Amino acid sequence: MIANLQYGWTLFVNPIEDKHHWGLPAIQVAFTIFVVVETWLVPLEGYAVDKFGPKLVGVGSGILVAAAWTINAYADTLPLLYLGAIVGGIGAGGVYGACVGNALKWFPDRRGLAAGITAMGFGAGSALTVYPIANMIQSQGYEAAFLKFGVATDPLGRTESRQPYSLLTVSLLRPLARRRFSTRRPFLLLIRTRKPCVRLRWRVLG
Repeated sequence: MIANLQYGWTLFVNPIEDKHHWGLPAIQVAFTIFVVVETWLVPLEGYAVDKFGPKLVGVGSGILVAAAWTINAYADTLPLLYLGAIVGGIGAGGVYGACVGNALKWFPDRRGLAAGITAMGFGAGSALTVYPIANMIQSQGYEAAFLKFGVATDPLGRTESRQPYSLLTVSLLRPLARRRFSTRRPFLLLIRTRKPCVRLRWRVLG
């Protein structure tokens, strides 16, 4: 979901142009701004993770991403669209930096694999929502897609609570968990649902 501001952006470009007639180059400037802000600020966001912890930075960054989707839903001028790109870039970079940094700390002996799996999840989550976003744009308009998926991104709906877990053992990572945490309990992919969003999170049971 977080990465759809990057991977799913092309789905929105033509509908935005059809409504506002700003020109495709001007609309794509928003994407350029997003990528620059997302990548260049990651060192600062990584410093924030070290100082304040991944949970605070991750939740705060997720709120920024949700805000960016909402801004894009109501953007009726190019400056407002560019503002959404700036806010979204800060948020997406913060989430990515927090997740990757945390994965590297969890598995210092398997940093490459940990970073790779984290990056895979960052993109795979976006791939799963491409068709729903495209269908919503076609049936309800791009504004509805921005707004509704932005609400679903809001991490305030993903905070810790005493809800049942659905457990799926990830066999590939089980040896890593055993080695890192000196336990035979498996590394688990925990999927738990709570309306209105589906939460997917990694947890090690020690």
